[in-house]
Amino acid sequence: MRIINDFEKTESFLAGKLVGAQLDSFRVHSLELQLNFLGESVDGLQSYWLCMTGDVRLSDGESVYHDRAQVIAGLYALIGQKISAVKIEDESALSLCCEGKVITISTDDESLEVVWSFTPELPDPHVDHSWSVTLTDESELVMSMAD
Repeated sequence: MRIINDFEKTESFLAGKLVGAQLDSFRVHSLELQLNFLGESVDGLQSYWLCMTGDVRLSDGESVYHDRAQVIAGLYALIGQKISAVKIEDESALSLCCEGKVITISTDDESLEVVWSFTPELPDPHVDHSWSVTLTDESELVMSMAD
């Protein structure tokens, strides 16, 4: 594991995995929201997990929804839709564009140690994955790659 804080490199890595991947499902927990995407990889269809404890917003070009119930309802409508763009904005906010809507995850006062993490196959960032990308509550990007 190493702190990289290279937002451009991380954005490119995430875009390579997520652009074209479709939202397959999501899980809602009291403190965490987990999004599961299915995307193509060299090994065939791959499952990717984006887990978040930070502030989640959903915008549709006209309105921005902060309320958790409205965000979840909006996510439900996006199941089966593909990601068209990935952006890491100022202050480490991660934005995903999907069907004219933008999902944005950013730090907030209630974020746990991990604001968001992106992993293959399992949603747990503490499992030894072949790779993972995590944004901490201190706005540090941490990337892990298997040796």
